[in-house]
Amino acid sequence: MFKNAAVISLATMLAVSPAFAQEEAQSEGQASEEAQPEEQASPEASSEAVPTSDAVVPEQEQPEMRADWITGATIMSTSGERIGPIQDIMIDSESGQVTAAIVGVGGFLGIGTKQIAVAWDQLQIDYDGQEVQMDLTREEAEAAPEYVFRERQQPPAPEPATDGMGTGTGGESTGGMGTGTGTTATGGTSGMATGGEATGGGANGGEATSN
Repeated sequence: MFKNAAVISLATMLAVSPAFAQEEAQSEGQASEEAQPEEQASPEASSEAVPTSDAVVPEQEQPEMRADWITGATIMSTSGERIGPIQDIMIDSESGQVTAAIVGVGGFLGIGTKQIAVAWDQLQIDYDGQEVQMDLTREEAEAAPEYVFRERQQPPAPEPATDGMGTGTGGESTGGMGTGTGTTATGGTSGMATGGEATGGGANGGEATSN
């Protein structure tokens, strides 16, 4: 009887142990999953703490075109003549506005081509630069003078640094010579001082000189 009770008790322990271990593993896994959102929240919090500068433009607006959409586009006349490709654009440094387009005219395979400038506001640009027209004939473009570019300015050279020491010439100071006459308190003798040299009469009629 005791033997059967021991066998039943052992069987019960073996049956309960896997279930207990499974519940413990599930509880540990659930605790780790609950801890993950707290760890992932810190990078988001740090990124939101960085302010965005007003100088940063987030996206391209509808009227805006990229420069490489324009450079390389071919200008056509209103009658369908090919004028030439846009090779460059000119920008006003003060207003920031595009003022002219540089167009390559004439030549063959890039040889003998000259560059002329046409006013930017005279161009009709459609479909983000895929169609560009202007009221200019091919004959007028070939007769136009070649555009003259100026030399690019260089920044001014920095001024030499000074160490704060100045050079000057001072006037020469010369001491004057004074002449005075004094009277001694005893003997009734008188002396004369000239330029720091004192000469006085002696008590017995002799001459005394002191420097």
